[in-house]
Amino acid sequence: MARLPAWFSEGLATWASSGGGRGNAHEPNVLVGIRHGRHFEPADAQSFWRPYLVLPERMAFSTYYSQARLFVAFMHDRDPGAFRQLLASLGRRDSFAGAVQAAYNRPVAALWQEFLASIG
Repeated sequence: MARLPAWFSEGLATWASSGGGRGNAHEPNVLVGIRHGRHFEPADAQSFWRPYLVLPERMAFSTYYSQARLFVAFMHDRDPGAFRQLLASLGRRDSFAGAVQAAYNRPVAALWQEFLASIG
């Protein structure tokens, strides 16, 4: 599998397990935090030079997992076919950034902006 950014691998696992791992992070509170700018910034690659997972200051792991899960769910719900294409590309070990661009015709940053707009 391609080297995935932490937010995607953790968000995918949390989404696929129907929220397992998110602890007691309450979704409405998580959405309020995102709307107020208290969120992670989704990278489109995982670097060998930086740690796998760096949380924004004072963010609980459960909040991070919930935010990542919500973004992964958004990617799926926005275009299930593109999401399947993304997973297939990653299974072929394509780069994450390239796989997202090929599947959605836009980079991760543009999808994140769409996600932010979708939650108000």
